[in-house]
Formats: sequence, C-alpha cells, structure tokens
Amino acid sequence: MIDWDSLPRIDSLANPRLRQLALLCERVAERRDQALAVIEGEHLLTAWLSLEPRRIKTVYLRGAHTLSDSLRRALEATEAQCLILSEALFRRLSSLENSPGPLAVVEQGRASYPESIERDGIFLDRLQDPGNAGTILRSALAFGVRDIFASPGCVDLWSPKVLRAAMGAHPALRMVQGVAIESLVERSRVPLCATSSHGGRSIGEADLRGPRIWLFGQEGGGLDQATLAAAQTIKLRIDQDPAIESLNVGVAASICLYEQHRQRNDPRRA
Repeated sequence: MIDWDSLPRIDSLANPRLRQLALLCERVAERRDQALAVIEGEHLLTAWLSLEPRRIKTVYLRGAHTLSDSLRRALEATEAQCLILSEALFRRLSSLENSPGPLAVVEQGRASYPESIERDGIFLDRLQDPGNAGTILRSALAFGVRDIFASPGCVDLWSPKVLRAAMGAHPALRMVQGVAIESLVERSRVPLCATSSHGGRSIGEADLRGPRIWLFGQEGGGLDQATLAAAQTIKLRIDQDPAIESLNVGVAASICLYEQHRQRNDPRRA
C-alpha cells in the first residue's frame, strides 16, 4: 500500500535518482543500456497501467500535484515506487511547458529480432522527426501491425517525444532498432512494399490482404536508393493531387495501413 501522505521527496540535483532520470530523458545510449524510458502525463501512465503495469518502475509527481483516485488505485496494484519532485526540478526535466506530470520510468522490454519474418511489419528508414515516428507507431497499433523495425540512424523510438506522439502505443508493439535493410531482406518471408507519389500501382487497386513489410523513408529524402535496390520492393502509389509533390511520411504511412486494414475487413474481398 502506498502512503500518499508520506512520499519521499527529491529537492537536490545531486540525488542519484534524479541524475538517472535526467540521463534517461536526455541520452539515447543511457536508455538503450538500461532498457528504460521516460513517459510523461497521466494519459500515457494510464495507457501503460492498462497494458503493461509490471513495466512501470518509478513515478515522479510534480510538487503538490495529486493523481486522480483511479490512477492511485491502479498504481497501488503495482510494485512501482512513487516520489515527489520539487517544482523546480520537475520543470527542469519536463519536455512540456506547464506539464502537470507525472514523469514515470518504464521498462522498454527487449523485443527479439525474429530469424524468419512471416507477418506484417514496418521498416523505418532513417526517420528523424519524433512526431512522424510516433504517428506511425500509433497508426500501426490502430490498424493491426505490431512489428516495427528501425534502421541505424533512425530517431530513438523510446525518446520522450516519440513516446508522447505515439500516445500509448509502445507497450503493445514489438520494436527492434538498428536493423540493416540487408538483414531485413534476408529474414523476410513476405513482400516488402514502398510507396511513391508518382509511380507504381495504386494502393486502392493492389491486393493488400496478405502479410507484408512496409518501408517508410526519411522526411524529405524518402527511402534510400540502396534500400530500394537491396529490398527489390513492390512499389505502390498513393493517388493525390499532382500539385502536391509528396505527403508527410506519417500521413502516407497511416493511409497505407488504413487501406490494408480496410481491404482485410471488407466482406466483398473475402
């Protein structure tokens, strides 16, 4: 039982817990070495409590801010430790302006890289924007794709900004980072698909009912030509107004995943 009236309080920058929390917020290497990440806000904490409560390690409240009764009850059913951060320290670590908190340290979980890939997946090629990455993760969860592979040089999928943009999708996904396209091609037993605004078959005409791996490339530059050559991908087109050069990668990915989901759930295609 958590004694909410007598929670430990941290007021000093020298506190070891605070130093670890700061490193997890700021450094990719620290997050990967420790297999931990930091989430922020009651929405994300609630999502983790509903899906993976055992992976919540420590919860840091902002000063005098109190949690809702439902969150308190949910946390009391876990082994998470709750502490209070002073207002000044919380503002220093928060990635949001005027965030009420809380901050929570969670276990990433180490997803294994399958020797043989036989189901749906997404490969992110050097994406840099955490908002786009989080949008794709959120859409993947919404439309039934659970396996995510990220290339070297891709934004850290466990960064606080990606976690916030994904809005609680992380606990339900299996994510492997640092995957080279050559390795993915070697292990894949399903087609690889890439989108283009100007070439390939329309996604509305293509048969997307079978499993596949979608390839989504870097903002601005798109998929690397070496990636396309190595993958020998099926090219699909998203029909759009020719006055627009290309779609945002997060939007394009969401359209592709929706069309795949729509076809699979359309009784006329059964």
